[in-house]
Amino acid sequence: MSAGIDLLLKVGNGVEIAATDAALVVQDLTYTAVAGQGYQGNDIAIEYLDTETAGAETVTVTETLGKKLISVGMESGVSTATQIETAIDASTEALALVSVAVTGTGSNAQTAVAETFLSGGAPLTETFTTVGGLRTKSLSMNSEMIDITNHGSQEWREILDGKGLRSMSSSGGGVFLKGAQLNRLKYAHLENALIRMQLIHAVTGDIFEGKFKVSSMELTGDHNTEASYSASLESAEKVNFKIAKVA
Repeated sequence: MSAGIDLLLKVGNGVEIAATDAALVVQDLTYTAVAGQGYQGNDIAIEYLDTETAGAETVTVTETLGKKLISVGMESGVSTATQIETAIDASTEALALVSVAVTGTGSNAQTAVAETFLSGGAPLTETFTTVGGLRTKSLSMNSEMIDITNHGSQEWREILDGKGLRSMSSSGGGVFLKGAQLNRLKYAHLENALIRMQLIHAVTGDIFEGKFKVSSMELTGDHNTEASYSASLESAEKVNFKIAKVA
């Protein structure tokens, strides 16, 4: 998919801000998203269902449209925080998403809780400033196919689901303005260094963020016109995508 869009390009200042893991306190237990999920930990939810007997708590994990739900079957008003912690710790699927710790009193009885999301998660990031003077912008998202066609495919091509090399490209150009942001782009290009960027859809507020390589940069200008520049960017790591919240 490739299209010209109303896009803001922002350049990081090079000073990384550590990622924050999403967390949730449910009565006497604190759930924390496993390290590395960043704001994606905000898509994890916990619920307590009054469906089991104390001492025989169960844990199931389901995923729907990116939402990961950890459902704890327990006896409301009887199952203790320690019993629920033990059930979570026995679930490999749950531990792949969260860690759990008693932060209140382990012997306290817990009650049924409706689905509630972890919050506060944020990826490793930097402070960003918009690159000024832009007139043209483009964004291209690519995903290579893995062909698994074989003799049993009945003469139809088959593609491996959920796999493939993904990448993102962006380019922009405009009037050359003095500023630290454009200098960061020039430095990254000359030093063959990666640079953290944000690509923001100006209308929806959706954000793509990750490290990019400045694959090309051109400065041009005639004697009687303004100086201009153009730059092309190629993703160099996983690009995080954050959908803007609708008010």
